[in-house]
Amino acid sequence: MGGNTSQLPPPPANFPYFSLTFRIDDNIKLIDCDDKCLSLIRQVVKSNWPNGIQSQSNDHGAFEIRFRGRPFCVAGSKADALASKRMCCALLSSLQTAGWELYVNSDLSRNADLTTWFFQRNPALIGKQLPTVGGIICLSLSSHDKLQLINAPTVLHNELLQCVGPLLQSHEVHGSDFEVKLVGYPWSSASFEEGVSARQLLLNTIRKFDSHNFRFYGTANLKGTADCIFFEQDRNYAGGETRFCMLSLNASNRIRLIDCPQPVVDTVGRCINQYWPGGIQDTQHCEHSVEYKVGGDPWLSDGDDAINSRYLITLILQSLAPVGWAVMSALDISRRANDKAVFVLRSCAPTSVPHLCICPADMDLIRLINAPEDVQNAASIVIHSNWPHGVQREGTRLMGYEWKLQGHPWSSEGGNDYAVCRYLMTRLLNEMARLGWRVVCSADVSAKHIRQENGPDYPIDVHSWFLARTGHVGQPPDAVPPPSYSETMNGKQ
Repeated sequence: MGGNTSQLPPPPANFPYFSLTFRIDDNIKLIDCDDKCLSLIRQVVKSNWPNGIQSQSNDHGAFEIRFRGRPFCVAGSKADALASKRMCCALLSSLQTAGWELYVNSDLSRNADLTTWFFQRNPALIGKQLPTVGGIICLSLSSHDKLQLINAPTVLHNELLQCVGPLLQSHEVHGSDFEVKLVGYPWSSASFEEGVSARQLLLNTIRKFDSHNFRFYGTANLKGTADCIFFEQDRNYAGGETRFCMLSLNASNRIRLIDCPQPVVDTVGRCINQYWPGGIQDTQHCEHSVEYKVGGDPWLSDGDDAINSRYLITLILQSLAPVGWAVMSALDISRRANDKAVFVLRSCAPTSVPHLCICPADMDLIRLINAPEDVQNAASIVIHSNWPHGVQREGTRLMGYEWKLQGHPWSSEGGNDYAVCRYLMTRLLNEMARLGWRVVCSADVSAKHIRQENGPDYPIDVHSWFLARTGHVGQPPDAVPPPSYSETMNGKQ
């Protein structure tokens, strides 16, 4: 189900964002991408995807590149899987050199689409040269029991083996790529012990890579399973000085804290009791983790409970900043549908930073949670101006504000609403930056699925965006915003 609009308007000159969406099984869609950037992406694909390009077309303003073969298919070959990840490393590296930095990665469709990468223009990066091998590397969680390390120097192969330790079953080299087979099924196991062990393995790997000046850069879900994690080699980065820990959403009602210092454990517990209606039901301790079982099912919710669950996460992230911890990213590392985001936290200088949540929901809702009035008013203008089908209704709901849109922006079944929703979300990014807010992570919070008899199940909600007010204004407050969708279609440029 989806609607059709007329041609998407071209982006205004020097618009600071564009998006790239990976779609099952064999294509990418580009929105707000100028001709120079499009030409670069074409060239990178041709040079790095062995089977080449099958077709290229303009679909109502979204440019599609369709691949020969099936690079984004869960049933694809190992060779294709490795090649697609090498291509992604090359894309990220080449776009950096052209002045485009990966800003946020997000899953915004309930079916058919995979990750959308949103890029932000950064002129300071223009001409930056990263090594072809080891400039951007990829750590991929593969199958139920494998780790693949793509485009990485040999020293990181050895570090990965050290992190794996007794979990190692076997390892092999595929050209410049490295694969480790683990004991058990860490990416799909339901056991508490294996779940903690898998997350601690990733945490230790992030620490090791950080000590070699490979800092986290972004993620992508290229097959609809677990994430690929990308790291950038940065010789100017003071690696090894940052501490890391994890907050993991598990089952339908658990928050698991892994390698977290006591102030983090205490802060999260206090937030649960203060901001979640069901409070804490039980607490489980083991050597490297603390698990809170909460009342109700926050990760298996819709309606008011879904709002409350996003509010809880927003206030947890906001409350961690004063005790010296900020979110680095949210990862999808489990193939189990009822295990949700893993928030990787990094140490920071203690500070007070307001947080809010932009929450696409169901097929046609956008919610804004814990936002001040100026942000709510600005978001409303952007939504009304850039969603061409109109708004059915809007209003306050609990501690948030909700817009019900005409059409189905978070569904990819037919039409081009998938393209217009990314057009809309990019304008929201731009407006939030103008007001001094930055997306700190995009996270999968809900495990509730729609069950189908004649098709695959799919989630009722997509990713939620969590933003912090950094105080850095992306452009002067009095800058003229880009023309809205309706203005552009009416000829105002």
